[in-house]
Amino acid sequence: MLDKYTVLINKQNPVSKDFYKNYEIMETSGVENDIVKIEKLTFEKYENLKKYLNKTENIEIGILNAYRDFNEQEKICKEYEKIYGIEKAYKLAAVPGTSEHHSGLAIDITVKKDDGNFAITNDELYSENENFLKVHRYLSMFGFILRYPESKTKITEYDYEPWHIRYVGEWLAKLCYNEKKVLEEYYSGKK
Repeated sequence: MLDKYTVLINKQNPVSKDFYKNYEIMETSGVENDIVKIEKLTFEKYENLKKYLNKTENIEIGILNAYRDFNEQEKICKEYEKIYGIEKAYKLAAVPGTSEHHSGLAIDITVKKDDGNFAITNDELYSENENFLKVHRYLSMFGFILRYPESKTKITEYDYEPWHIRYVGEWLAKLCYNEKKVLEEYYSGKK
């Protein structure tokens, strides 16, 4: 039962500049008091996840970013090239057209640290891995997957990003979680 929420977007499956028009994109506030664009159903499911995590694990999550257009993605790539060098940059950031953020279905989430502030930088985010591991246990209940798990970097071609979640719907999220698959494996039939 494939639908617009289960689409595979990666280096081998790029999308066009107007791909986002397949979705209802809305605006909300990010943790840095900025406007974040996100697909409507994805946001609704995120809100449910957020409430659940706060209630059951006492973890507060927030949105760093979601939808990005091609220009924003290009800026990130150039910034990462300067910081990390070309080879590392493209294990962390997708070239325009190959980013799930072009759909509004991917969210870079953050967690509130012990000091009461949200983790913002990559270093801060990685240092919150213990909290992210707790978050990951509940993603499939709300239709999300961890898109770039540490054990699947050779398959996804991206480094581990504990903050990058993707809405795919509950049936596919549960399948991927239970079978420990990423989308590439689901689509290719790999084990």
